[in-house]
Amino acid sequence: MHITKVGTPMLPSDWTGEIHSVFHNSCNIRLSGGPLVCLHRFDFGILPHSLYVPELNTQPFQPGQPVQATSAGLMVDGTLTFPWAQHMEVVDTQVTPGTLPHTWSDEWQTFEQLQQTQKNTPDMMGQVYASLTHHLGQLLPALFAGGQEAVTQHCYACVGLGQGLTPSGDDMLLGVLAALHRYAPAYIPLLSQTIFPLLHRTNEISASYLDLAMKGYVATPVLDVLYHLGQNWEAPKQILLSVGHSSGSDILYGILTAVKELWDKEKGRK
Repeated sequence: MHITKVGTPMLPSDWTGEIHSVFHNSCNIRLSGGPLVCLHRFDFGILPHSLYVPELNTQPFQPGQPVQATSAGLMVDGTLTFPWAQHMEVVDTQVTPGTLPHTWSDEWQTFEQLQQTQKNTPDMMGQVYASLTHHLGQLLPALFAGGQEAVTQHCYACVGLGQGLTPSGDDMLLGVLAALHRYAPAYIPLLSQTIFPLLHRTNEISASYLDLAMKGYVATPVLDVLYHLGQNWEAPKQILLSVGHSSGSDILYGILTAVKELWDKEKGRK
């Protein structure tokens, strides 16, 4: 079971840690005194700060087991369990700046479809989505205006709220952060300095992905959607929508919310 790909940002060459959490297709490793690293076999793409093992079997692992990175690979409980592949690929997961798309009719239709799906979500989750979409819609104008108090209020209402291992509110904010890194990086400092103190409101796994997104690192399906907005985005969109129970659609909703607000802002200037 060789490690064949590494998702940036790069890990230190030598590190120790322990198994943090174990799932069917992945496990998280907490570096000693540092962030989480995901060991996974997801076939949809590469996560930031992750190690890809196509034949990963997580059944033998338990939280708390010691992990050490060596020149040969990863040692779990003192045994070389995951050797480095001879030709290991490093995958760049950092968002690169780009130009805001000026035509996005299909994207707008998708945005409206996601809104309608959220409205049709039954019971309590429907109310949660109504709250999240309201605050997300108010967040961007407040951010553009530089209103720290309002930005804090809307972020507070999103972080940690919703369904899933990575709550819907976190995923939506991740999408907003990704879009801003791509199209309007000047707004990242204010949004990041607002979200960071709120990370204690969510779980450690979701907080780690938000922290990476604030630094400009997201999963490759998110990058592919960003890079294809306004042109040939159907295949990347479907891949992102397939991620998790609701994570992909929530991230996409955050991206499209930010792009719509940026587009309206630019149109208003003209």
